[in-house]
Amino acid sequence: MATRSAHKRKQLFTEINITPLTDIFLVLLTIMIVVAPFMRQARSDINLPDVVSGAEVRKDVVNVDVTADGKYFIDSVEVPLERLTDVMRQKGERFLEKMVVVQADKDAKSGAVLNVFRAAEQAQFSRMTVVGRAGNSTEKEKPDESSAPGTL
Repeated sequence: MATRSAHKRKQLFTEINITPLTDIFLVLLTIMIVVAPFMRQARSDINLPDVVSGAEVRKDVVNVDVTADGKYFIDSVEVPLERLTDVMRQKGERFLEKMVVVQADKDAKSGAVLNVFRAAEQAQFSRMTVVGRAGNSTEKEKPDESSAPGTL
């Protein structure tokens, strides 16, 4: 009997304890769930123009970002101009009210923004909105006196 208990003591423990591994994955998953919504909104390459008044932007719309160099992004995925209408049509199918929100860099060419409007019209969107960064209403620029009507 003594040899039998000695034999059991020398057996290797070959099972892997996955509890610490599971804990690490749960922590990483929690971090990704918290950070992911901010990743979409934190486009650092788009500098929105300041606006004095406006309404809040709804979340059940198709968001199109236009960078200063004329690149288009829908839901943070770059879309070439040729596919802009098709992708907008596909994204718009899941919403009842077809609305496009354009977030264009203040240095973006107006033609790039017009391309988004044309694509939205071809994709049969009923409403379009351009987003700006909320400015301070007390900082309204005074008109230049030399550009006032009736002056030379």
